[in-house]
Amino acid sequence: MNTPIQDSIQHHSALMQQVNEFVYSNPELGYEEDQCAQYLVGVLRDLGLDVDWPFVGIRTSFKATLASSQGGGPKVGLVMLYDAVPAVDEDGRYLPNHSCGHSVISGAVVGAIAALTDVQRTGNVTVIGLPGDEIGAPLVAQRGGSKALTAAAGEWDAFDAVYYAHPEFDNTVSQVSRWMERYRLSLHSPRNLEQHGELDGSVLWTVQAMLSEVRSMEERHTQEFVMVKNLSVNGDVENACRVGAHMQILLFGLTNADVAQRVAELETAVATVSADAEIRIDLQRIGEPYMGVVPNQTLTRVVEQAMADMQLDVLTDPDPLPFATDFGNISRRAPSALIGTGRQGGWHFHNLEGDREFRSSDGQQVMIVTAEVLARAITGFWEDPGIVAQARTDFEANIGSATP
Repeated sequence: MNTPIQDSIQHHSALMQQVNEFVYSNPELGYEEDQCAQYLVGVLRDLGLDVDWPFVGIRTSFKATLASSQGGGPKVGLVMLYDAVPAVDEDGRYLPNHSCGHSVISGAVVGAIAALTDVQRTGNVTVIGLPGDEIGAPLVAQRGGSKALTAAAGEWDAFDAVYYAHPEFDNTVSQVSRWMERYRLSLHSPRNLEQHGELDGSVLWTVQAMLSEVRSMEERHTQEFVMVKNLSVNGDVENACRVGAHMQILLFGLTNADVAQRVAELETAVATVSADAEIRIDLQRIGEPYMGVVPNQTLTRVVEQAMADMQLDVLTDPDPLPFATDFGNISRRAPSALIGTGRQGGWHFHNLEGDREFRSSDGQQVMIVTAEVLARAITGFWEDPGIVAQARTDFEANIGSATP
């Protein structure tokens, strides 16, 4: 016999698919998700949520709250993503697509919320729509990810629990992720070009020297921890035109101290190359650092129990994530769980095959599973005051022992 949550999830499956299809069919890059933000705000308002939009000064971000049936109660936050992957065509054009499953995430969050409108609620749930998750998008490369921005603004501090669900290889709750900082290097020639044929001059040689320094860092730390994200050289060969270059570098670490060491090495390399070339190189960090995830044992058990009740295979001891996520920043502001919902064989993330996978029946099935996991984990958290208190205790203990 189905539970009320299961029945409600099935009842709202058509709505979930409509949301998934809209976001999938309107791929928009980070901080440019105007159509998707407007659509999702409308859907959440139709479900009876109180919506604040735009949110924290970001035109494509929003905050939508479904209140407790009885007033008061624990507060749960949900992450909703809807930006597209900024794939690049052979001719350099951006081809936004949903090969990271964000359309599935949007549908799943809506499905969980819709199911919760059908039951007695002993707590509150708030969806925060977060643009700019994919770091390769032009505007994200300028301002950083919105999970980190909203965390720095204190927008997650009042929650008793925060859930973020993403399609993954396994059904699990991730416990460890990497740290990351991103830097932009800008070079500008101090002189004008006086004649054609000077593009092999100082700026290009300086770029080559800088790439050589970064390559040395890669050899010391491997490309898993030091990576050139993109490089562009701008200019013309007409008289009186200046040449400039921009480079984005990602620095990863298993701890904050690892990243700090690599930042110091990069700063030294920039200073050395700049002095040798007699060209100014500006080095600027992009956005907030991405912090490592802080696990919460109580919320992990709540989510794992929800998965077990659904008769899903649960991976209880997942490997550390091989990437960084600014959900780590949120996990340092409130008790949090980074949830993975799996597919046998995984997904082909960030390419056109993955884009097709997330629109397939497998993508739809994972969306429905994710919605039910979220709805069960939220109600399971609401209904036991002891769980709420223990999650806070875990959070305070883990924050105290987490690497700064």
